[in-house]
Amino acid sequence: MKWKNILIVGSGGVLGQLIVEEAIRVFGVGQIILSDYKIVRLEAHKGRIGKKYGKNPRTRVIDLRSIGSISEGLKDADIVLIAAQQADPLLQSKCLQMGINSIDCSVGQGCLEKTLHLDKANENQATQLVLAGLFPGLSGIMAAEMAHISTNREAVDVGLLQSANGTSGATGVADMLQIFNSDAEHVYSGSTKRHKGFSTKREFCFPNGLGCRTLRLSSFIEGRYLQEKGFLTNYWSAFDQEFLNKAISALRKLGLLQ
Repeated sequence: MKWKNILIVGSGGVLGQLIVEEAIRVFGVGQIILSDYKIVRLEAHKGRIGKKYGKNPRTRVIDLRSIGSISEGLKDADIVLIAAQQADPLLQSKCLQMGINSIDCSVGQGCLEKTLHLDKANENQATQLVLAGLFPGLSGIMAAEMAHISTNREAVDVGLLQSANGTSGATGVADMLQIFNSDAEHVYSGSTKRHKGFSTKREFCFPNGLGCRTLRLSSFIEGRYLQEKGFLTNYWSAFDQEFLNKAISALRKLGLLQ
């Protein structure tokens, strides 16, 4: 299928701009539709793209809190790439109703649970992909595979070392701090114990000169879904700069990560 109209929702954000650049590289400016809820920001982004590529992309103002705005914005879209977070998956729900394929690249934890429980019994057979935490998600697949081939039914410990120089933007930082602030369950020897977020520590050794690092038990939503499927996992994470981990831990204890 040749996509003629690729709608990118949240195109002006950090992640959205990266997606726009890659989409233009693959499909060209003519097939891209930029979308934002702020007209001024949308027009500015349109101007930058037009100046860089010699052709202005199409634009569409969409308010993700309004079903009417979403319905109007989805007209003639062949696929929707979502780079903006929602409190409720209104956009995905409407895509399913209209038979439009969607890929959500920026879903928050609260919205993720609602998204996964959307009614997918639709006549149009639309495909819905949710890229919720790319590396945690991939590591979850690996953990499930290890659980299948192993005779040892102990939990699989997944260690994720975060880069302090990452470019996830304000939304990504907020999501990570929310994860670190949430209580986490530690599965060990058939029992489960609840701990304060980012408080329980374990050492992991990484390749390529990264050495051994102390990571902290964290409440990644992927771990909960794996456990629902019978795969016991513990997720551990921290930044590669220890001073940052200590600062986050102190802020959590003071209640300031709220």
